[in-house]
Amino acid sequence: MYTSLTYVKILTESLKVLRSGRLNYSSPVINLDLTRNIISTVQDNSFILFPNLLTLSLNNNQIRNLTREMFTGLYKLRSLSVSKNYITFIANDTFDDLGTLVNLDISYNQIIYTGHDLIPVRILIPLNNLEQIYINWICQRGTYMCGKYPNKALRVLRNLKVLSVDGADTHGLGPEIKSLIHLRHLIITAPDANFLAYLSPDFIEKLPASLKKIDLSGNGLSYEI
Repeated sequence: MYTSLTYVKILTESLKVLRSGRLNYSSPVINLDLTRNIISTVQDNSFILFPNLLTLSLNNNQIRNLTREMFTGLYKLRSLSVSKNYITFIANDTFDDLGTLVNLDISYNQIIYTGHDLIPVRILIPLNNLEQIYINWICQRGTYMCGKYPNKALRVLRNLKVLSVDGADTHGLGPEIKSLIHLRHLIITAPDANFLAYLSPDFIEKLPASLKKIDLSGNGLSYEI
């Protein structure tokens, strides 16, 4: 049934819970768009019916946690977007089975960590193939880590080509960014119209030589290197 169905989009105000699936059916769907619902709970094995899934969009929902078991069976997934949720916690092993990811968007959430890094290194280690990551405005406003960059964690993403961060504290960009030798495009979400005043004198010197373009999102400015 529906052997040629490859794209599914669901938009309804009644979708609150994604329930566990069973292994008695395998869907051909490769693109699942669940953006703009009110999903707050994603049970373990919720996507196990979608072993062919390449793109999963969960943006603009009410999800609070990310765990490994949520994404069981998605061994081909290339793009995961969970932007604009209420995520406060990402388990260390969340991405252990998602080594095929090329694009990851966790922007605009409320992540809270009590350690020294906004994103612990352990979380990103499995993502060897990641080329694009969007982590702008991922922390809870007013917390100590808000505006700090996960420099140590980013260092492990050796194949990264696109990095999107917020512009709260460009002084916080560490020397680890230099190790991103394939980085081509840096996107900085400006906090306000005076963002250029926040740039440190050595800002460009901190960036890898591979970088070709910087976008100052919010100001409509871009800088070609």
